[in-house]
Amino acid sequence: MADYELREVRDGDADNLSALASVVWQEEVPPAYWGWKYRDNPWGTGYSYVAEANGTIVGFVGGMVWQLRVTGRHLTGVQTTDMMLHPDWRKRGVFFPLNRLHLDEIRERADYHCGWTNPMSVRIYRRFFRYDGFSPTKIQKPTALRAVLFTLAKDPRGAAAGALRKVCSRRVPRRAAGGSGDTAVREVASFDARTDDLWGRLQDRYRVATPRTSRYLNWRYVANPRTDYTIFAAGSESVLNGFVVLKCEQKDGVRRGFIVDALMPPDNDAAADGLLRAARRFFRKQKTVVVNGWMCGRHALAARLAAQGFRARTADTVVLLAKVFADGVPEDFLSDGENWYYTMGDCDAF
Repeated sequence: MADYELREVRDGDADNLSALASVVWQEEVPPAYWGWKYRDNPWGTGYSYVAEANGTIVGFVGGMVWQLRVTGRHLTGVQTTDMMLHPDWRKRGVFFPLNRLHLDEIRERADYHCGWTNPMSVRIYRRFFRYDGFSPTKIQKPTALRAVLFTLAKDPRGAAAGALRKVCSRRVPRRAAGGSGDTAVREVASFDARTDDLWGRLQDRYRVATPRTSRYLNWRYVANPRTDYTIFAAGSESVLNGFVVLKCEQKDGVRRGFIVDALMPPDNDAAADGLLRAARRFFRKQKTVVVNGWMCGRHALAARLAAQGFRARTADTVVLLAKVFADGVPEDFLSDGENWYYTMGDCDAF
């Protein structure tokens, strides 16, 4: 007989989940995070389960309800995000029954299932559950001279040094700062109805994308109780012509910047250039050493970033696994990265 029970998450579990996170992740997670992520999600209540022993939560699998627009059709599925198992309960036959409960519920009710994971998990999901996926394209650019000099001095003949030389030697066209009318760039506190109009104008360009609606974006970035984001928008009082969502964090002694999300018309050079100038100013002010992002390589923004010295490579330590259950969508459609418009914001970790 098992000495634990499996059940759905309840509203009163937040403190216990934060306590488990402090042990497993070794970081403090505010209790409000769990309600925001799995209960207050604008697309629905999450598919989340715990393993409980003697009144203490020892395991957790969390799935956010997630919507995708796939070739003009809206699919409501699940993105598996947080997985935790207390060290004292590892190798005791808890994780697989817990995960199986989570997966069985998804297959029964959802249009698709996806999750950003590591290569070790990929082998398990491919073998046992017939999932497949792709690694995102990572864009990166050093933004502090001292970081470049340190890398060159440490390994002057290495591949990293060669990449940095190319970045530093690239000439970036100078453009006038500012902007007016429909291209004026401002920092904003939230997303409004203009965002819905922007998404309506651009959505048909993408085969697979998370709908960038104001309701979703305000939940994802403005209401997030765990992470602070900075938002810049280009446009006028009546028209929005693009936005970027930025973040900074100190990790391993390095100040890092992130282009977390972005959406802009590919044919509006003034708006796009203004948003990227605002991002550069923000990262300079934050004294970042390097700026990272994920960006599907076939979209116009990736080319703009490449022209400004960003280098692209496959982030092979991360994989998006996906499986479709809805009729009418080819089985391998979501596992092909060329079909997606994705950013770091499509992963819950940023």
